[in-house]
Amino acid sequence: MLSNRPGASVAGYVKDMPAGIKVLALEQLGDPVPQLDGSPNPVRDGVTTVRVPDALKPGEEDPLVSHDVLRYAKVAEGLDPQSESAQAIAKFLGTGENQSPHRYYGKR
Repeated sequence: MLSNRPGASVAGYVKDMPAGIKVLALEQLGDPVPQLDGSPNPVRDGVTTVRVPDALKPGEEDPLVSHDVLRYAKVAEGLDPQSESAQAIAKFLGTGENQSPHRYYGKR
């Protein structure tokens, strides 16, 4: 993710990603925020979009609940390791060799 908050819809509007930068866009199906930029995430090398089921609980009606960063973390932790979503995330993350985490922040 290029943001410290999942759902920051950078994959759809950043057209020229610097060389070597890979983007993982984790999106809950019920989260309206990833669609607000009006641009679908590009289908290209280095950009992986994984859409996961929504974690709304019975009685929760506010769709912005789905945009909560802690909700995203719980959804990701609860994925069946054999699911297509979990496999896509594992493929993106790789084996852990020669990796170093970075955080990028956008400023206006």
